[in-house]
Amino acid sequence: MRSATGLGRLYVTTLCALAIIAVVGGVFDNLAVVGAALVLSIIAVGFATMTVVHRLEARSAQEAEHGRKVASAAEGVERVEAATAGLAASLERVREDVARLDAIRDHVDESSTRNTFSLREHIDRSLERSTEEAKAHVDTAVAGVESGLKGGLAELHEALVQQGEMVRWLQRNLASLTRHTRRIPGDVQAVLQLVTQHPPAAPLPDVGGWAMEPPTLVRLVDTVLRHRPRLVVECGSGTSTLWIARALHEGGGGRLVAFEHEVEYLEKTKALLLEHGLLAYVDLRHAPLVDTATPRGDFSWYDIAADDVEEIDLLLVDGPPGATGPHARYPALPVLGDKLAPGATVIVDDVSRRDEQEMVEYWLEERPRLRRAGQLGFNAEALVLD
Repeated sequence: MRSATGLGRLYVTTLCALAIIAVVGGVFDNLAVVGAALVLSIIAVGFATMTVVHRLEARSAQEAEHGRKVASAAEGVERVEAATAGLAASLERVREDVARLDAIRDHVDESSTRNTFSLREHIDRSLERSTEEAKAHVDTAVAGVESGLKGGLAELHEALVQQGEMVRWLQRNLASLTRHTRRIPGDVQAVLQLVTQHPPAAPLPDVGGWAMEPPTLVRLVDTVLRHRPRLVVECGSGTSTLWIARALHEGGGGRLVAFEHEVEYLEKTKALLLEHGLLAYVDLRHAPLVDTATPRGDFSWYDIAADDVEEIDLLLVDGPPGATGPHARYPALPVLGDKLAPGATVIVDDVSRRDEQEMVEYWLEERPRLRRAGQLGFNAEALVLD
């Protein structure tokens, strides 16, 4: 297209140039000018022709290059088509492989499902058996631990209880030892006073243990000597029995009735009185402990026949032992209270103990005519019936 356009332009240019020359020649009528113009036209045509030829050669080269590129593109297309065909074949094979894999997967899934179900059943049964066995072992172990703990705790509790009892026993004995240690000078002085003012006819019994304390014995002997009782009643027997009999002897008469529930102590007291020549002043009576009715219930107390015991001037309450039961000595006044003579004196030993203190309070409540008359030594109290 460009070559045709160039040729057309060259042809037009040449015609124009000839026309111009012709006009100019006609005007000027000069052949030289016409020749010159013609030469110029030929030169212009030559140049135009060369330009056209050059452009045609360039165009041919471009078309040849384009042909090569088209041929190369055609070859590339052929190769692409071949590659596409190969890819399609490969895709087909892949589809076949995928189909086979799907079939294999379905088979595996089916087998896996069956195997998994079977395996799960096996695992469940195994877990159930293992759980039962483990639970049995745990139950056995727990039972053993509980049994061991119970046994250990029971033994520990028993040991603690025993230890507590031992501590309380030690505290009581320590307190008692402390009291007795503080009382030793007074006890020594009281014993010296007794043996000096009332010389014994034979060796004296031990004043320790359950015996009445020496200061109380001094006050007891002094009470007998000052009041000269005709009848003294003693609940219990022992060292106090000897010293009351000694006071009655020195005072010129009187009688002592002593109730004792243990035959062994009764025989020891009897032998002691015989040794000191004082048995004539004492009526020793064996009186076992029996249930005895009182306003505050039944108590284990002396089984006595009190018909011949009238007008008691002095009542000494020193038995039965506190271990017999709570307020063990309380029945003394409910049983013998009506036998007391006007102005009678009641001496209670061991008033440092709570039971004896409460017992005295009960008596004071029940017998308005009874009043306190003061302490006798460290551990006894005198009451007087108005």
